[in-house]
Formats: sequence, structure tokens, C-alpha cells
Amino acid sequence: MERIKLDYKPLRAAVARRDRAHVEVEARKLRDQHLANLVIHGASDVWSVIMLVGRQVLAWSKHRYEAAPKVSRLFNFIRM
Repeated sequence: MERIKLDYKPLRAAVARRDRAHVEVEARKLRDQHLANLVIHGASDVWSVIMLVGRQVLAWSKHRYEAAPKVSRLFNFIRM
């Protein structure tokens, strides 16, 4: 994912000109870009958690199927 670079130059220029309308517009643009950046990072973090849980489930199921024959042999031995 590409990082969003926040550009403060237009906002600084509007503040220097004391142009209140442009200050509000530029501030909204920066806020929207910042929120987009937060959403991108949040989605990336969620995807990482999903992948981690998936790997753990696969490892658990693999362990279960590898351990099952040993457990059934143990139960057969105990029943004897």
C-alpha cells in the first residue's frame, strides 16, 4: 500500500494570505487525507490479524490430525 504524504504548503499559504475560505478547504483536504491514511493502516492491521488467526487455525488442525492416531492407539491400549 502506498503511504499518503500530507502536504501542508497550500494550508500555510492560505494562512499567510489570511484567506479563511481557502484555509477551511485545505484543512478539510488534509483531514480527509489523514482519515484515508488511518483507514489504510487499519485495513492492513486487520488483514494481518486475519492471516495470523488463519495460520494458527491451520497449525491447530494439522496438530489435531497428527495427534489423533496417537490418541486412538492410546485408547485402544487402555481398552485392552
